[in-house]
Amino acid sequence: MLRRFRPPIFVLFLAMWLSAPLAAVAATYYVAPGGNDTGPGTSSQPWATLQRAADVVAAGDTVRVRAGSYRGFYVDRSGTAVAPISFVADPGVSITADNPFTPDGINVEGAAHVVIDGFTVNNRTRAGIRTALSDFVTIRNCTGGYNGRWGILTGFADDLLIEDNEMHHSIAEHGIYVSNSGDRPVIRRNVSHDNFAIGIHMNGDASLGGDGVISGALVEDNIIHGNGVGGGSGINMDGVSDSVVRNNLIYDHHSSGISMYRIDGGTGSRNNLVVNNTIIVASDGRWAINISNGSTGNRIFNNILFSHHSFRGAITIDATSRTGFASDYNSVMDRFSIDGGSTRIGLASWRALGYDAHSFIAAPPDHFVAVGSDYRLRPDSPAVDAGTATSAPPLDLDGVSRPQGPAVDIGAYERTIAATATPVPTPTPVPSSHTISGRIRFHASQAAIAGVDVSFVGPGSAVVSTSADGSYSSPPLPAGSWSVVPAKNGGADNAISSLDAAYVLQALVGGRTFDARQSIACDVTGDGTLSPLDAARILQVSLGMGERFPAAEACDSDWLFFGVGIDGTVVAPLLDGGECQPGAAIFDPLAENLTQQNFLAVPFGDCTGNWTP
Repeated sequence: MLRRFRPPIFVLFLAMWLSAPLAAVAATYYVAPGGNDTGPGTSSQPWATLQRAADVVAAGDTVRVRAGSYRGFYVDRSGTAVAPISFVADPGVSITADNPFTPDGINVEGAAHVVIDGFTVNNRTRAGIRTALSDFVTIRNCTGGYNGRWGILTGFADDLLIEDNEMHHSIAEHGIYVSNSGDRPVIRRNVSHDNFAIGIHMNGDASLGGDGVISGALVEDNIIHGNGVGGGSGINMDGVSDSVVRNNLIYDHHSSGISMYRIDGGTGSRNNLVVNNTIIVASDGRWAINISNGSTGNRIFNNILFSHHSFRGAITIDATSRTGFASDYNSVMDRFSIDGGSTRIGLASWRALGYDAHSFIAAPPDHFVAVGSDYRLRPDSPAVDAGTATSAPPLDLDGVSRPQGPAVDIGAYERTIAATATPVPTPTPVPSSHTISGRIRFHASQAAIAGVDVSFVGPGSAVVSTSADGSYSSPPLPAGSWSVVPAKNGGADNAISSLDAAYVLQALVGGRTFDARQSIACDVTGDGTLSPLDAARILQVSLGMGERFPAAEACDSDWLFFGVGIDGTVVAPLLDGGECQPGAAIFDPLAENLTQQNFLAVPFGDCTGNWTP
């Protein structure tokens, strides 16, 4: 009788183990000054460069970076949801040169499930940290300052997490810029300050592909201050839908607080919730909340909304955006607009339209422990227990649970009996002071231009106007980082004619060449290029049939300004996709009296350069 042979259990197990695919074992690699890229990248034999690590890592691997200065790195390898690739910097790690492939410090491109943690990235050519065409990327605990255009830039990146970073003093644009219709970004607990333009910008960028809409964003617990000298809001939302903006503190901002609109987005910014934010706009700023361009269905609750501007105030909305709009339980000013900011109405008229029935008028001294340094609520603030629990965040900006009293408080902070958190930092005042002076002339004829508003923005703010000979001089300014930003509205109509429109058409067919100043003067649509539409808009205005040029609306100025002979950093005017960089000079630091800080002025629409005073 034959017997069937049955191998022992351990033999079966061994056969199964040998035939199964081997799982990769996650590795930890090390990079340190004095390392060697030909070594194994271990703790005792680390690599020298971050790019060596980026070229080797696989899913689940971690790269530990020891204190020191490094060239940046480019990552195009992916982890998984359960095994991400992580680059973790020890304290004292600085990126001091662009990565080998793009003009950025750190670049993550064509990858997924990558974590960038703890790096300082300053003075890079374009962005401190960039990620593009990449999903599930985390950027946390990083610092970026004085980068050429952005602190953090992302494009076509879904499911981002940007948290606990500090981005400051971006020279040309924004602190944090999420672009190109990437959905479900989470932007939380960041500090974005003193950037030339926007603190946190989200733009669907329909012109660059995709659906042009960023949906499902969560923007919470961020502190945003001192931005906007070059235009743009504390939080900008172009083509952002079905998103939540909550528990953010925006103060000393030099444009609008939060803007929902459409310039390059696929739609207006629709169906967003803006709840429990504190927004204080500087005297050279705009509105606390700005809603326009078909941005319907937005809800504004439990916010402190104040602008120090002489005309602007709490909320401006245009006629195309009022469908589904709701606003209530806010601390406001007696200033609103229903035509995009052209005219102003009071709270009573605003309430008659069905808005802010439970809101009230109050100023910053009524609310805060210390205006300018601590925006937590005083015990006697009218915002205490004055909000609605509907859609209110369960925790405040400090992580304190809501409510502490019988009802939710209004603003980013919930009042506690004994607040122990550290106050919001402010610059230490310096007793010495200096002045900045110069002249502003027309770019073609060198004629003096009177009536230009020159803003000085730094540890404080001031505005002066040029005299009949085009000269200006600041009041005494404390030492520190200062920006000089000219602006002028009106005064150029006599220079705009059908000949300017003809110049544009000639340039388009190669019959005329424009210099940089003529090119920016003729780009009246503000899209960064010349087209027949620019000629058409100029012709309409010359015939009295057109309204203000779109470029002038974007810049909040009918003129742009080029620095000449400036001792500081010159930021030239730039128009691109409806975004405006109006031109400025930056002095960092301002350590002495400065004269001959001159500008050349260019009015929109004057392609021929024939303006006269």
